[in-house]
Amino acid sequence: MVAEYTTLNAPRVVDFIELPAKREGWLLTNCIEGDIAGKCLQTMNAEQLHQFSIDFRNYVEQIRSIPNPYPPLICSSLGGECQDCRIDNEDGSTGPYDNIADFNKHLMDMCGLIPNPADRAVIANVHSRSYRVFFTHADLNPANVLVHSGRLSGFVDWEFAGWYPEYWEFTKACYIVRIWTLWLEMMKGAFPEYPDELKAEQILRDHTCPF
Repeated sequence: MVAEYTTLNAPRVVDFIELPAKREGWLLTNCIEGDIAGKCLQTMNAEQLHQFSIDFRNYVEQIRSIPNPYPPLICSSLGGECQDCRIDNEDGSTGPYDNIADFNKHLMDMCGLIPNPADRAVIANVHSRSYRVFFTHADLNPANVLVHSGRLSGFVDWEFAGWYPEYWEFTKACYIVRIWTLWLEMMKGAFPEYPDELKAEQILRDHTCPF
């Protein structure tokens, strides 16, 4: 799907070896040139960092252009249960969700008590807005983004990919790197339109899990 609709460098499947006895398998893909962004960004100059942010947004826009066969569901790439550590629930329910409102309800159900009225107001404001549903990598952290010769060269590890609200790519990119200022600033530069959504997600996560 990514290969069909985008020019993005992403691993192409070469073979799959199934191990029925262990209920698992091995997926063989080709290799993408580059090192993980987590090892490269600190050595890049200001011009390269600016270009990285531009390239990042361009790659995401291409991913967003992939036609959605499952509207208005929030679901995996194949229309099934979401595969995402952010929304794993103790009762095992991970969708698919009927729509964004249903997805928001799940996020709230996972969350503990939020005592601060201002925090609750931030979440209510974001959850009352209308969003488009786009194809989303959903795990664009510094270990899954590759850099080669100072330029973004590809995205890897697509197991969490699916159809999510348009801000999800950005908020998930900030999910486990909240103390790495450089990465956060790069993501905010690539997605300047979602500051409220990031704040709402951070509040929800603070009351849901330790990340």
